[in-house]
Amino acid sequence: MRNIHAALQELKTNYVSGLPLKVEAIESQWHRFQQDNLVDSLKELYILAHSLTGSGATFGFSALTDTAKTIERLIKPYLDGDNAISPQDKMVIHTKINHFKVLLKRINESTNHIETISTVKGVSLKASDSFHSVLLADDDDDTRSLISTQLKSFGFSVIEARNGAEAIECYKAHKPHIILMDVIMPEINGYDAVKEIRNQSRLTYLPIIFLTANDDESEVVRCIESGGDDFVVKSLNNFPVIAKIMAFQRIGKLYNELQNYRSANEEELTLGKHVFDTVLKRNHTKLDNISVWNLPAGHLSGDVQLYDQSPNGELNIFIGDFTGHGLPAAVGTLMVSDIFYSMTQKGIPAVEILTEINNKLNTVLPMGRYCAACFVNINRSTEKVQVWNCGLPEVYAVSETGEIDQIFESKSLPLGILQIKGEHIEPVVYSKNASPLLVAQSDGIIEAVNGQDEMFGVERLLDTIRNSKNHSAVFDKIIGSVLEFLDETSALDDISLVTIDLSK
Repeated sequence: MRNIHAALQELKTNYVSGLPLKVEAIESQWHRFQQDNLVDSLKELYILAHSLTGSGATFGFSALTDTAKTIERLIKPYLDGDNAISPQDKMVIHTKINHFKVLLKRINESTNHIETISTVKGVSLKASDSFHSVLLADDDDDTRSLISTQLKSFGFSVIEARNGAEAIECYKAHKPHIILMDVIMPEINGYDAVKEIRNQSRLTYLPIIFLTANDDESEVVRCIESGGDDFVVKSLNNFPVIAKIMAFQRIGKLYNELQNYRSANEEELTLGKHVFDTVLKRNHTKLDNISVWNLPAGHLSGDVQLYDQSPNGELNIFIGDFTGHGLPAAVGTLMVSDIFYSMTQKGIPAVEILTEINNKLNTVLPMGRYCAACFVNINRSTEKVQVWNCGLPEVYAVSETGEIDQIFESKSLPLGILQIKGEHIEPVVYSKNASPLLVAQSDGIIEAVNGQDEMFGVERLLDTIRNSKNHSAVFDKIIGSVLEFLDETSALDDISLVTIDLSK
């Protein structure tokens, strides 16, 4: 504690010794402005005054800070607008600059000692291997030295930058764990520097704390809007800075744990998706009269589309929509797929396959989980089509010209709710030659919501089918209509569409 206290006292002594040069620079810039009356000269004066405002606050000289802040306050409106600085304001600025000489004399006579942050009990901050590098950007050398010394006493490595341009380059070169950024600096100010750094660190946990000499609300808001996470008003006691670093260090640890969990989760999902895709896409029969579209709301889809041909030539098609979406919904698709393919390959009647799927889901799935489904069986020898709709939206039989010839409404409960026997679920029997196209979809289509909070709806779907004019264009028209409706909005639920061309 004694060593750090001595180091800070030495920094303060050096700061006091260098104050005449800071004041002299302000006086010189003021005289230059009085001669050329250029905005650039006024901007430079503003930066010098702001720097003195900040360093005065940091080293505990409130009168110095107040005087410099008054100069700032008088200059700023003229920098923001096109008006020339008024004679009255010029007189006040001139008076305040002359007042610096009085303040310097008082400071030299003062016996004030700096109260260091290290004397505060209970501070347990310590740099860690994963959070130890600090980028400190401030155009005032003395302020940087003071804060840097304090941070190093806690084990942090400090990279120093004198302006926004240097801060950007230092970030590129060193990739620090946290940034302390002054607001008003030459070349590039803190606001613009942070915006650029944020553009380069979109996927990185990078806390940025603004160090400001003013607590003006508009300035604080601008700090946050430009990409800062927090702000600290410069003062004699830098404990707030240390405390905020402690908080961000703790958040950083949680962030890293979350990122590790996310990476592991992504790996598991990738593996799971591969397994699901392999199992669900093993259709034994490749048919050009069946078109399938699936748009998952997450990594894994809770919608399933299966089709296969039995040894006797019958074609079975299954469209299912499990409760919810993602992994919890997708789990049931594996069971359905296994039952569907194995029983179809054995030539077992469609009603028995559907019954087995229902009873298996009822046994395995928890309460409240079920599968809305449609099962279609096509017997090519008898040209008979059987349709079981168990909780899905209406299935449509579409004519060659796009007209709706028949609607297959849901006649049974979704699968998995109750144990059933085959005679409990009756199909709707349909002639293969009556209409050339069957259209089935999950509720993800009609319940799709766009960015204007509008629902796609049944009428929009029917209009799309009718406007297709030809049954062969229905599949592509529906997909185009849904994607155009969603625009760039992500689907909230899994979307499935299956069309069966009975004319082929």
